Amino acid sequence: MYKRASLVLPVGLLVCAVCHALLTRGVDARTVGAQGSQQSPSPRLVLSGHRGKVEALAFSPDGSTLATGADESTARLWEVATGRVKAELPGHGFLGGVSRLSFSPDGRLLETGGMRRSVRLWDARTGELKLKLEGEKGFVFGVSFSPDGRTVAIPSSGSRSVNLWDVETGKLRATLTHPKAKFSQSTGEVAFSPDGRTLAAVSGFSTAYLWDVAAGQITHVLEQGDTIYTLAFSPDGRTLATGGRDFSAQLWDVATGRWVARLPHAGRVLRLAFSPDGRYFATASDDRKARLWEAGSARLIAELPHKGTVWSLSFSPDGALLATGSDNEKVVKLWDTASGELKAELRGGQYPVCFSPDGRTLATAGGKNAALLWDVPTE
Repeated sequence: MYKRASLVLPVGLLVCAVCHALLTRGVDARTVGAQGSQQSPSPRLVLSGHRGKVEALAFSPDGSTLATGADESTARLWEVATGRVKAELPGHGFLGGVSRLSFSPDGRLLETGGMRRSVRLWDARTGELKLKLEGEKGFVFGVSFSPDGRTVAIPSSGSRSVNLWDVETGKLRATLTHPKAKFSQSTGEVAFSPDGRTLAAVSGFSTAYLWDVAAGQITHVLEQGDTIYTLAFSPDGRTLATGGRDFSAQLWDVATGRWVARLPHAGRVLRLAFSPDGRYFATASDDRKARLWEAGSARLIAELPHKGTVWSLSFSPDGALLATGSDNEKVVKLWDTASGELKAELRGGQYPVCFSPDGRTLATAGGKNAALLWDVPTE
């Protein structure tokens, strides 16, 4: 598949917020152990029915529906209040199963995909298949809805192009083709800025391009130095964060393309997320740690240990909690973002992790091919 990238990433939910500052010297950080007011609650609901491990989770914007995808051929829509199956979305094939899904901003559509060349768009209310959109070459790993929900950006791992599709008509709006690079393949990460005017896309493994969507022109070229696995915009759209194989997360000024900061790690950076309130930034690594950073100064607040590679991050909507999940352990951890202290361990939970829009529920994988719904501890 890839000639350089040695990693295929499970897909987790990414949340954006603000981060501008340079990485400061004399980092005041610590590794957080078992201190803190820990709790070990039980799940409120167990959502069973998949025939493989749950690999992807997403709440609808109104929080009433949870979508799940697993390493089998079917995705499912669940009623959050009762755990009832609202719809089964079949026909994905068993190659990689459903490892990626997301709702459109208005909640009308759900996109699903994984290790394949197509993306499916479903009616999120009825479960009816609306569109099947094809990538150009290779697999489609990253997909992004525009903020207005009218366009979906679909890159292909084996090409230098990102296709922009009209979600209502299924017609191709535009094709953004990156300059020829040493490697035509990529990890296929892509993201719209919050205002929808800029698109960030990875091409040639280690390069991120910033596009003016309306003009169809590249505005800036960002060189990470090695394979980029993940990227995200801050909520105000001023900062882009990238993370990858070079043991770092890097921050970039979107307006100028200027490099802002390098946040060092002891392993590859596989996931990153900005808190919705713009105060914090979190990274996940295969060095068995998540890291919590202060957005205003890029100061490292705490290292958050796990027993395996950390694959998934999710901030609560108010930014007060960070949920992290890893492989090699059956526990999801909840951390206080202000202090970095461990607040709760959800035993039996596994990655991926995802907060509901109101912050009262956390969804995780867990059990035997199940998804779990947890009431979020309030203290």
